[in-house]
Amino acid sequence: MRTTRFFLAATLAGLAACSGDSPTASVPPIDNPNPNLTELTCTVTTVTGATSCAPTGGGRRVIYGTQGKDVRLNSFNVHYDQITQLFTFDVTVTNLRPEAIGTRDGVHLDPKGVRIYFGSGPTVTAGLGVVLVLNPDGSDLFLLGLRPYYQYPQVLQPGETSIAKGWAFLVPITVQSFTFNLYVSTEVDQTP
Repeated sequence: MRTTRFFLAATLAGLAACSGDSPTASVPPIDNPNPNLTELTCTVTTVTGATSCAPTGGGRRVIYGTQGKDVRLNSFNVHYDQITQLFTFDVTVTNLRPEAIGTRDGVHLDPKGVRIYFGSGPTVTAGLGVVLVLNPDGSDLFLLGLRPYYQYPQVLQPGETSIAKGWAFLVPITVQSFTFNLYVSTEVDQTP
C-alpha cells in the first residue's frame, strides 16, 4: 500500500446569488509533475454575491505528480445580511479522483479528513474594512504560517460528495469586494 498526501488549489464555484441554481467548476487535469503548490485566488463581490476563482499569476494547479481529475467545491445558500454584516454560504466537496480521499487505506478515515485551507486572505480589494473568517474548524501550520481551515471528516469514494458545511465571513457594508486563496489537503488512497 502506498499513501500520498496531496495539496491542490481548489475552485470555489457557484458563489453567485442565484435562486435554486448551483453552478460548479472543477479542477482541470494535471499534467505537471512539479510538487510545488499553486494557489487559487477567489474574488467575492459583496453587492451581487458573485465569486470568481483563477490560479494566481495565471499558473497551473499542481499537486504531487498526480495526473487526472481532483476535487470540486460546490457552494449554495449564498446570503449577505447587511444588518449583521454576515456573508454566509454552504460548501460541499466532491471527489473527482479515481481513488478515495480522506483516507490512507481507502476505508478508514484519516484524522484530518479533507481540509480546505486559506492560503491567504481574506483581503479587501474594493472599499474599506477588514473581512474575517468567522467559523473555521481550526487553524494549523500550513504554508509556513498558521492558517484557518474547514474540515470535512469523511472518506469520499470516487464521485462521492461530502455533507454540506456552512462557511461564514464578517464583511462590513463598506467592503465591496475581497479575495482569498484556498488549498485542499487530504490523504489519497493509492493501494496498488
